[in-house]
Amino acid sequence: MYTASEGRANHGDKLFRFFSKNNSELERALRERFVLGTSVSTRVTAAAASAAEAAAAAGESSFKSFMVAVQRCASSVAIVQQYFANNISRPLLPVDGAHAASLDEMAKAMSNPENAAYKGLQQCVDTVMAEVERLLSAGQKATDYRSPDDGIVPDHRPTNACTRVVAYLSRVLDSAYTALEGQNKPAFLTEVGNRLHKFLLNH
Repeated sequence: MYTASEGRANHGDKLFRFFSKNNSELERALRERFVLGTSVSTRVTAAAASAAEAAAAAGESSFKSFMVAVQRCASSVAIVQQYFANNISRPLLPVDGAHAASLDEMAKAMSNPENAAYKGLQQCVDTVMAEVERLLSAGQKATDYRSPDDGIVPDHRPTNACTRVVAYLSRVLDSAYTALEGQNKPAFLTEVGNRLHKFLLNH
C-alpha cells in the first residue's frame, strides 16, 4: 500500500514519463517532417532548375534556327528582286503606268516577309535578354560588384554567372553575325547592345 504522499509522487512520475515520451515522439515527428520538407524542397528546386536549363537550351536552338531561316529568306528575296528587275520591271518601262504599278506591287509583296523577319528579330532580342537575366539572377549577387571594406585588393576575376553570360552571348551573337546582312546586322547587334547595357546598369 502507498501513503498519500507516495501515491502523489508515483502519479507525478507517471505523468512525467508520459509527457517526456510524448515530447520525444513530437520532436522526432517534427524532425522527420523537417527533413522530409527539406528533401521535397530540394527536389522541387532541382526540378525547376533542370526545367529552366532545358527551356534555355530550347530557346537558344530556336534562336539559331530562326537566324538560319532569315539568312535563307534574305537570299531568296534577293533572287526574286533580281529576277523582277531584269525580267518584269525593265520590259514594262515603255508601258505607260505599268512600270510604276509593278514596283508598287513588288513592294507590297516584299513587305510581308520583311515584317515577319522584323518581328522574329525582336523576339530574338527578347530571348537573349531573358536568358541573360536568368543567368545573372541565378548566380550574380549585388555584393559581387562592391569593393571590400577591409582594404583587400578586390578580386577582378569573372564570376561563374559572368562567364556563362559571355559564353551564351558569344554563341548566339556569332550565329546572328553570320546570318544577318545589310542594315539588319548593325541594327540587331546595336539593339542587343543597348538593352544589355541598360540591364547591366540596373542589375
